[in-house]
Amino acid sequence: MKDWSGLPKWAKEREKCESLREGRETLDKKLDNMQRRLHSIIMNLLQGRMGYTGIIMDTQAFFHKHTMSILKLSNGSRQELLQRIEESERLAEVIMDQYQETTNRLKKMVFELDAALREKESVKIEMSIMEAKFENAQRVLEADLHSTMEKQIADVQARRTGSFR
Repeated sequence: MKDWSGLPKWAKEREKCESLREGRETLDKKLDNMQRRLHSIIMNLLQGRMGYTGIIMDTQAFFHKHTMSILKLSNGSRQELLQRIEESERLAEVIMDQYQETTNRLKKMVFELDAALREKESVKIEMSIMEAKFENAQRVLEADLHSTMEKQIADVQARRTGSFR
């Protein structure tokens, strides 16, 4: 944090305002990057989800198609087919685990994006407060300067009037 002790009040407020503005710009950039990253992840997840859904549907079709034929096969062929079905079941479990993991990552990214949006809004509010303080300090300074100038003009006029008498 900067040291503002040597500056007049209005300059301190201006410095604080600039510092907050820079912080807001940095947060805006971070938020934009996070939004792009989230969009990319969502698109990848949706594509992956469609792929997972297709694999699951294919597996289910495989089960359905071959369940009936299992009943008609000899004992050796049944065992081979049952092994393939068990492999397909394991594959389906792996796919579902990957799908769940991807869904959890998506939820985490959405949570992070929400947090970034809240932080951005907080910084905007803080900026508005700092800008209002700066404007107020500037008005007070202008009023003080105006008052001081009027006193100086009155003093000069009084001296001139006194010197002419």
